Amino acid sequence: MSLRSDALLAVTGLFPKAISPKEHIASHGVAETFTQRLRSWVTAGQKPFKYVAPPDLDKIWTALATPPSRLEVANWIEGIGVEDPELQADFWAGLTRARQHVIDAWPKFHIDGPAGPQILPLSYDDAHEVWSILQVLDDAERILDEMDAWTLTPSQALAFRTGFPDLYAHASSVLGRAMAEQRAKNIDWALSWEAEAVFNTLHGDPPEDMPPPPPPPQPEARPIKLNLEREQTQGQVSSQPKAR
Repeated sequence: MSLRSDALLAVTGLFPKAISPKEHIASHGVAETFTQRLRSWVTAGQKPFKYVAPPDLDKIWTALATPPSRLEVANWIEGIGVEDPELQADFWAGLTRARQHVIDAWPKFHIDGPAGPQILPLSYDDAHEVWSILQVLDDAERILDEMDAWTLTPSQALAFRTGFPDLYAHASSVLGRAMAEQRAKNIDWALSWEAEAVFNTLHGDPPEDMPPPPPPPQPEARPIKLNLEREQTQGQVSSQPKAR
């Protein structure tokens, strides 16, 4: 795999048409777009969530379950360039991997119908979960929108790491350098706990819990008063001078 193929897949999406010079030119700017937006994200606050209504997911499932025709594959190869077999192989492997990830993540409940087993329509929650994953794999910049809004989910982050492994490595490196620069300027600098939760989610780590509450106040220690006569031995008491 390579950052070049990830960038091209980020432009073409899961259902590419003929790949033209326009897609190649756009793919050259993907890594820089991630660099600029992630460097800004490190110090920016939360941004409004960009809602995108889900399309007809049944049609998308049909398209995913239908292997591309030989003509489609031939058009992709021609568009990528017959002189670049490495990019051809990487792009095809990446596209196959991304589409398979959606298929594996798609909830499948079957019923027996007259024509054999049929997959039931998705529930409301399942449909939105599938759509959230699809958006990331069909348009890699969606991961940046989710990070900006602090709404990134573990399933979206997993889809991004699976579908765009080299673009993910690039994003992780950019974030690491940007955070190091901030700490070099101010040793006390740190991400807000909300942004840190997003950062951890992106990397597949559990979000940090909120700081634990302070311990309850301890009762004030009281001085211990000793009865010296009770602490003395009988011999010590007898040897003391008696008042006359």
